[in-house]
Amino acid sequence: ECPTAAPATEFQVRLAVPSGFTDWSNWLRWQGGFGQKAKMETEEVEFTVSFRGMPVALTLKREPGRRRVVIFAPFWFVDTTGLNARLYVGGRQAVLFSWEGNTICLLPPIIKPGAGSCQVELALEGHPPVMTKVPPLGSPEAVLLPPNRAAVLRTERISAAEIFGVHHCRLVSLLPRYVLFNRTRSSTLAFWQDGCSGSAEELAAGQNAMFFFEPCAQERLVFAPKEGPGRPLLGVADGRAAASPSFELADHTIGVYPIATRCGPLCLQISREGAMLTATVDSQGC
Repeated sequence: ECPTAAPATEFQVRLAVPSGFTDWSNWLRWQGGFGQKAKMETEEVEFTVSFRGMPVALTLKREPGRRRVVIFAPFWFVDTTGLNARLYVGGRQAVLFSWEGNTICLLPPIIKPGAGSCQVELALEGHPPVMTKVPPLGSPEAVLLPPNRAAVLRTERISAAEIFGVHHCRLVSLLPRYVLFNRTRSSTLAFWQDGCSGSAEELAAGQNAMFFFEPCAQERLVFAPKEGPGRPLLGVADGRAAASPSFELADHTIGVYPIATRCGPLCLQISREGAMLTATVDSQGC
């Protein structure tokens, strides 16, 4: 909290995190005074702190006429795929924080809000990194991570305006390229990759899951309903005979398809959301 009236004030910032503290920032200078006639030199100051040798971009903001000062990170990164992808900038891993069960990266100052050409690297453990770029708002970027893990990078605006008055933070998310939805009333569905011997992805009614294709065959999906929890697929001895026709998740297959099964008619809908492709199966009919 800043004084109500004072000459020009200099101070430093240090960021406390679960694993330690950042180095001190450079001295920041504010014009003194918070009265009606007093005015700061600027409402926002961008600065950098160093954490374990990696720079972190932060911004300090104060609204005119208020004593509250807010320090925030303008750019974050989070992996929602469960692949535990790591983000690197200039060959160095971005700073990681654990927050409410999620691992979040705070990005360095070379990434600016609204910029879409910044090159970063993404890597899964035990595999080489892949070079990609931070996409601008509204233009998600498809990325293929070894070994054959299709994902999407998306930048969106997040706001803490109601609490902190901050409007222009950006969240860069790693999302799955393919997502499956079971919207049937009571059927458990099993999805698997056509031509692969791997295990099936089972979804109870109302559930959804991401799907990653294996490089063992063509990228086509098959599904079949089950009689109930723990039961085999309907009328199937080996669990894979009486199934839907195989289908591809792609732009040219977007549409609605009626599927006849032994538990009644189902409807398969293939659609796109940004750069993500989804397959939804429901029992309401097409």
